[in-house]
Amino acid sequence: MDLHLLRKKMTAAYGYSYTRLAFNYYMLLETAAEGEWNFEETREIRSRLNRLAEGFFAGEDVEKELLELRKDMAVRMDSLLSDREYFGIYDYVLKRIEPKFHPLPEPEINGDEAFTTRLMLFITAEEEAYFARERIRDVIAQLPVRLTKQKFYDMLWEGLQILAKFPADDVKNQFDNLRTYAMIKTADGEDQTETFRKLFRELEHMDYLAMTEATWTEASGKRAAGWEILTKMIDCFQIFQEMVNDLCVLNYAGKDVLPEKVGNEDCAFLVTEVLKRLKAQDYDWNEEEFLEHLFVLEGKQESCEEIYRRIDLLKGKERPESPEEVRAVNVERLLSGSLYAKLADENGEAAEETKQAEPIGLSHLQEEINVYLAELKPVLEQLPRPLVRAVMAKTLSLVAYYSFSFEKTEDYIKGSFDTCTSQGEKAVCQMLLEDMMGEIYWKNEGLFEEEDDFLEED
Repeated sequence: MDLHLLRKKMTAAYGYSYTRLAFNYYMLLETAAEGEWNFEETREIRSRLNRLAEGFFAGEDVEKELLELRKDMAVRMDSLLSDREYFGIYDYVLKRIEPKFHPLPEPEINGDEAFTTRLMLFITAEEEAYFARERIRDVIAQLPVRLTKQKFYDMLWEGLQILAKFPADDVKNQFDNLRTYAMIKTADGEDQTETFRKLFRELEHMDYLAMTEATWTEASGKRAAGWEILTKMIDCFQIFQEMVNDLCVLNYAGKDVLPEKVGNEDCAFLVTEVLKRLKAQDYDWNEEEFLEHLFVLEGKQESCEEIYRRIDLLKGKERPESPEEVRAVNVERLLSGSLYAKLADENGEAAEETKQAEPIGLSHLQEEINVYLAELKPVLEQLPRPLVRAVMAKTLSLVAYYSFSFEKTEDYIKGSFDTCTSQGEKAVCQMLLEDMMGEIYWKNEGLFEEEDDFLEED
């Protein structure tokens, strides 16, 4: 490997990450001054991040602690993403109860058959198989569900067989997702963020069957307020993760930079000044003292990224062969766009591209399915019926992503509409799907007054 080119690439990576870190720290100062992102979970992470940044720029060896923080944040983000799925389940329920109190206008496209045709045109218009499957998943997740529990279990058993050709780790990830969708872990709050645990307990135990307009309004308001907080927390953690990754890049690339070409004085000023103000909680500053440095950094970030992306040293390399190459691999992973990319250790382990692992096999898969169903059944017996239907819709959407053909998708859509007699729920479903497809056709008048069966027995 050309070591001079490697050092040139690492110098560009160092400048790019230092610049991005400076911009993010300035944004962090602004949000702190405005009182944003002031949640218990984010305060603790921000404190650790700032302490490690101060130590790093003071010359301390913080690599071990940085990697620990990076790992902890990935766990926190997984929890937040689980919370997002729970909010989606309650949103599914509350939106379908809404027509009971606020009837919706009649949709432009009348008739189940016509709308089924429209949905299939939307799905099949996507030429890439991956995106077509995503459309199938998104459509199935919004459709009405009128299945007996046994029919639901049979569909899961049949649809999950396709995972037999997947590697064991991938299968484990899919079952983790299924357990989240089925609210299997919510009893003890295992995968819930502390901020939302109480709210989820309240929403889970609401009497949806006897819900009044007042209780619906209360539940919807709580869900909306919680969703707003969750969205801010996810945004915050993504920025923090980016900042941690950039500190890791500085740690790795800093060992191989060309000293005469570093020139990061503006970055150093911004990061040092912001850290000082954050520590002192001093949010009274003159914006002009930062603007000159920010202006210089805009051009620097673009030029560093261009140089970094242009130099490709590791193409065709099966495994890094030196400490410099290991560090270069880690820098590439950190700047790959995947915030949680797996990093290599000092021996280069985990640096290689993921190799095709052996499939889990049908017998082992069926054991996993049986374990999952044994966990799922008692949960569905305890949940209120509207939540059961929401869980079924969300769970089947993931199964459909892997196992539904176009023909099977069309049959499922037709069956969903045929078995649902609630015109209000169909109106909600069409509204949400039209919104997803980017077109909304509504008449100004024509309110549904038919009886709603969303709360009725299957």
